[in-house]
Amino acid sequence: MPNVPSNNSNSNINNSLSNTPVKQSMFILVILVIFSPMAIDIYLPALPLIAQEFSINHSLAQDTVTWFIVSLGLGQLFAGPLADRYGRKPIAILGII
Repeated sequence: MPNVPSNNSNSNINNSLSNTPVKQSMFILVILVIFSPMAIDIYLPALPLIAQEFSINHSLAQDTVTWFIVSLGLGQLFAGPLADRYGRKPIAILGII
């Protein structure tokens, strides 16, 4: 019988993905990724009520969405270099707080 190398690379990948720390890391990454879309999806339907409760014009309430998007962009500009310097994990934890 000739020596044929076995293809265990798929089983090694599956075994490494079944580790608990990897699953926890993936869960945390998924939660971090969905924060911004979830925030805007919760906020948008409330815009008419916000305008009514604060007795402001609807266009002024809609401006808050613009500032939300601007702040997301500015946050990325600051978080990127900080993550390069200090690592992604501390910056992600700081961003959650």
